[in-house]
Amino acid sequence: MKITRLPRGNAQFPSEKDPGDIVVLSNGDSFVWSKAIWNLIGGRYLKPEVREWMLDYIKEGWPTPSDAKFDLGEMINITGEDPEARRWTNMAINNIIKVAENLQTERIS
Repeated sequence: MKITRLPRGNAQFPSEKDPGDIVVLSNGDSFVWSKAIWNLIGGRYLKPEVREWMLDYIKEGWPTPSDAKFDLGEMINITGEDPEARRWTNMAINNIIKVAENLQTERIS
């Protein structure tokens, strides 16, 4: 699994990709290659420290769905009490768990 940070402008997504590879756009949004498409994880509206925690967590390897459900609560702790920030963080957590489930079924198939 690799993480690619794209510079501003018309940078292209990598043509060579494996399940679980991540692309981070200059605006902060992150996408992961799964089920033959780039799936949005989120990130644009996350607090920078939450976004970096998320990427550091994932770069160690995609978690199992049960590990993700257990571990990703830390993102909420980092987010703080702001309801809008929590909404975006919860959306990213849900997206990560869905991708973890997709990647698990890809490995099994």
